[in-house]
Amino acid sequence: MNAEIDSGRDLEVAFRQNRLTPSEVVDRSLRAIADDPFGAFIEVREGQARAEAEAADARYKKGSPLSPLDGVPIAVKANIAVKGYRRSGGIRNRNLKPVETDALAVRRLRLGGAVVIGTTNLPSAAIGATTRNRWSGVTSNPIAADRDAGGSSGGSAAAVAAGYTPIAIGSDTLGSVRIPASFTGTAGLKPSRGLIPTAGLMELEPVMDTIGPIARAIVDISTVLAIMSADRRSDSHPDRLSSIGILDTTKTQLSGSVEEVFAGVLESLQETGIKVTRVDLGVDLADVRLAGLIAVETNAYRLYWEEANVLGNGFTDDVIELLRYGSQLSSDAISDARELMKRCAQTLDCLLGSVDLVVTPTSPSPASLLSEGENPLASIFTALASVSGHPAMTIPVTTGGGLPVGIQLIGAHGQDQTVIERAAHIEGILNG
Repeated sequence: MNAEIDSGRDLEVAFRQNRLTPSEVVDRSLRAIADDPFGAFIEVREGQARAEAEAADARYKKGSPLSPLDGVPIAVKANIAVKGYRRSGGIRNRNLKPVETDALAVRRLRLGGAVVIGTTNLPSAAIGATTRNRWSGVTSNPIAADRDAGGSSGGSAAAVAAGYTPIAIGSDTLGSVRIPASFTGTAGLKPSRGLIPTAGLMELEPVMDTIGPIARAIVDISTVLAIMSADRRSDSHPDRLSSIGILDTTKTQLSGSVEEVFAGVLESLQETGIKVTRVDLGVDLADVRLAGLIAVETNAYRLYWEEANVLGNGFTDDVIELLRYGSQLSSDAISDARELMKRCAQTLDCLLGSVDLVVTPTSPSPASLLSEGENPLASIFTALASVSGHPAMTIPVTTGGGLPVGIQLIGAHGQDQTVIERAAHIEGILNG
């Protein structure tokens, strides 16, 4: 890592105790980003960030910080509107002028004093589970620079994993927060559908589009969620975690490290008295993922086909093929996909009435080498909560070989803070 930035919670304590100032932390972040070898950022506005940090300095001197995030540097994915930045969405000729209004979720963070350091890299139109963009470049993994950072929020995950910011904001439609978080050894949350407003986010598939945080510390996920959702109440302090449900993963080829880690996690949880139960979704996970892809493809074709055919806009051949496929889908296929999505939501509601969490690997393999192509099944486990609208969080577990593996926790709709609390509890068990 080029820089060690503490958690947002630790920074808040240091600011209050006058051991650090927001300006010192922001300067440290900006110096590290200037030498960034990972390609995490598309745009950084140093003057704007320093001015926001100086305002936070003054508030702490008066003893009146705006929130636990006041003065804390954050990064925001470049498909989310940030005042003063271009919302390119990873498309070369999109939004050449800086936007004048923050996305509502970003506005809430800035009203809490969070300092936006810059906007982060993504594949064109946020389509893909890797962050490889012909225009804005490739984002590599700070854990292993020869490997992929995941996508589509790869720049946000890399910014956190590299220590440039303790917190970053991404978007998640089929796994785009959770997959890169799992690849980079960070925590990431896809919130319940509708909990965090998506106004100001470039649309991909509005039924599934969400904005969510990535952080190294689970406590920061909770803080960001409370501020972005404008819900300072907490449904935390849930009943003791007593049971989890696991789905049939035998039809999905897991890498050896993921299979080993997942089995070890289940064993560790069982040793503490947590009951592990096999649950049946009633449909193959591959079919769930396909339904979500169909929804994305049909809407993305309408939005981005014209730009995808303009030379130099950064779209890869794989994405162009995906968009083309979206133009060929029949109305029956689209209708069937929507119906399956509704059934998944109902079934998952029922399952979460009998177990506290549904737990899966986040991705069937760790980060791939940059010399390899995208794993076509990277979203096989993350798609479920996306099509159903339930909250889902990934927490990291490190393999013996040093590559992180993510474990996904899916909870009841609207119980996002409970999922976060239980994630912290599981993390404590795994860290022993």
